[in-house]
Amino acid sequence: MLRILRFLSNEQKERWLFGILALLLGSPKSVSIVLSCDDWQPVLFQLVAEVLEEIYGDDLEMGNCRSGPTVNTETLSKPSVRTRYDLSLKLYSTLLGHCIRNGDDQSFDAIELAASLQRCHANGSEIFTILLSHLFADLIEKGTIVSLETAYINSDSSVGRNRALKQSAKLVTQSILSNGAEGIDMPSAVKQWRCLRYLTALTVAVVTECG
Repeated sequence: MLRILRFLSNEQKERWLFGILALLLGSPKSVSIVLSCDDWQPVLFQLVAEVLEEIYGDDLEMGNCRSGPTVNTETLSKPSVRTRYDLSLKLYSTLLGHCIRNGDDQSFDAIELAASLQRCHANGSEIFTILLSHLFADLIEKGTIVSLETAYINSDSSVGRNRALKQSAKLVTQSILSNGAEGIDMPSAVKQWRCLRYLTALTVAVVTECG
């Protein structure tokens, strides 16, 4: 399904991206189906790359990312360009966020693959940096624990919008400090801790590289 996107017109890409994203948000089972495709990341990475090339033009190809490429305001003012940019990144970060919430080796593999795809595009470094930003936005809103609300079913606390990541950290910390007696089960807490520590180290490396 995602492979077809490469061969569609921009208007068709916009419609398909919107439809796929709506499907993922409305049906959790569909997320697993999309993640089972081996090339979902290269396809989405390529889509983001294409949009950025439209926005920045030849600046990215000339290697001017570090000095700050010039935005083509005329292109950016087009609703279609902004929509494809937002939808492709939202879809990509949603799928990566799901991988992180699984907390297993799949989460490490997903992030590693996203990082490795930088080498395939002239604007790869910028894409990965933007993607990390959107991924953290997804984790802040939805947390790092699957079905976070059910973990608090016996508590008076309510998980508010943009507080899910803080609540996730609380559950993981409680579990580790209590050796699994509180919060979530110990194996899940350890997986979450390892994944978030890796993601934090990767983000620090990216920020340091960007200066």
